[in-house]
Amino acid sequence: MLRILSNLTYITLQLAVSTSIIFVTNITLFTAVNNITVDAFRCHNCYKWNVFRVWIYTPEPLSKRFCTTRAGKTLIIQRTQELASKSSLIVQLRYDNFKEYHSNLLRNSLNNKFNTPQLTKLDPKSVDSSANANDASNISYTNDACHIANKGLGEKKLVLKTIKNTLFEIAMANAGYNVEKYSISLSNMFLFILDCNMVPQIMNFLFKFRNGNKFFRKNLTITNAWFSNIMLTPERVEQLRYLPQLKEAYCKISGVIRLIYANIPRAINNIPRRLSRALRLYRDTLNPSAVSDTNYIGGGE
Repeated sequence: MLRILSNLTYITLQLAVSTSIIFVTNITLFTAVNNITVDAFRCHNCYKWNVFRVWIYTPEPLSKRFCTTRAGKTLIIQRTQELASKSSLIVQLRYDNFKEYHSNLLRNSLNNKFNTPQLTKLDPKSVDSSANANDASNISYTNDACHIANKGLGEKKLVLKTIKNTLFEIAMANAGYNVEKYSISLSNMFLFILDCNMVPQIMNFLFKFRNGNKFFRKNLTITNAWFSNIMLTPERVEQLRYLPQLKEAYCKISGVIRLIYANIPRAINNIPRRLSRALRLYRDTLNPSAVSDTNYIGGGE
């Protein structure tokens, strides 16, 4: 009798566990995916790293005459807005006590790691105040406060430029980003990453670079980020380092779900066989001498 009850219990538990696993797995997977904004997986293959472009903008007041003209302000807003619109990820970095050496080290480290393409630069003194603001294909502005772009350090691939806070705020607002005024009034850098495929690799390198240097660990802080136009807290920014691993886990969980769905019909088809086995054991227990195996439901094993 105990064996009969155990068989029936096993059948019930098998169905219940299969259904609960599917339900819980779907809920957990849905929550995890929403927490890290994993929509990019549907469009990009995160295992193939493509060449990307990184631009860093430092929103500090400008002193050049060109930036006080209407053409200069329009040009800066248009270029920053275009850059923000094309970016897959924008990372906000707050820095303190930065000198030229530290800015060079950060820029050159990114260049050496990812081989970012060179950005065209034109001296602001050679830019006519009546220049066409729409001609932004070969003009960029560099302030004296951020003079590392003018130093003779060989071919410059990553340019650190300064932008007035109000112009930067207007450009980000026009691009659809919500940037708080007090957040950009301090010493901040904004790292623009255009290629979504490079997000995990860049963030992983950025965290390792910061944690591996005492000065940067103390004076460089990742405050916020915008991924697919969604603002992320510093805790969620760090999760971007594990996007490939999360994608792999997502694929494995999806495979398990498909396997469960494939095995459910076979488990249901086994129910009559297990019931017949339980009935046979029950009848054998009542009258083992008068019952033959061929008279039971299912016809035996």
